[in-house]
Parts: sequence; structure tokens; C-alpha cells
Amino acid sequence: MICLGAGNLKFEDARDQLRYAIRNQKTISIPKLRVLLSSMHVTYKCPQSEREINYLKNELEKLREEHRRVMRFAKKRGYRNE
Repeated sequence: MICLGAGNLKFEDARDQLRYAIRNQKTISIPKLRVLLSSMHVTYKCPQSEREINYLKNELEKLREEHRRVMRFAKKRGYRNE
């Protein structure tokens, strides 16, 4: 019995409604779930800063792999690292 009125829900009401839906295996639409989660102060999106950190970590890993590849090539050809 998920009933969402106009306006924000209190934390306890949102928690109770989400608990009811999960325990009774009820379907919740995405808009209703967003309202419940926002009422409970739960973020469901990755913060921008975390996305940027993950992007930079991936870029660093790509550069490390490229560096390893170049160094293997240089070693194979007999070049020195000067």
C-alpha cells in the first residue's frame, strides 16, 4: 500500500512504505522510488566528483599501459632510456 501524496514525505513514512514494498514484493515505479529515496535522503546518483575521480583513474591506467608497451618496444629494439 504505497500512497504518495503531494509534497515531501517524512523519513519514517518513506522508510515504512519502502519496507512494506520490499517485504511484500510489490512493484514500485521509478518516480515513486525517487520520491521515497529523496525523502530518506538517499542519493541514487554517483556524485560528479566521484565520476571525475573514476575517469582520471582509468586514464592513468591507460597511460601506464601505454608506457609499459613503449618501454617493452624500446627494450626489444635496444634503445636506452636517457
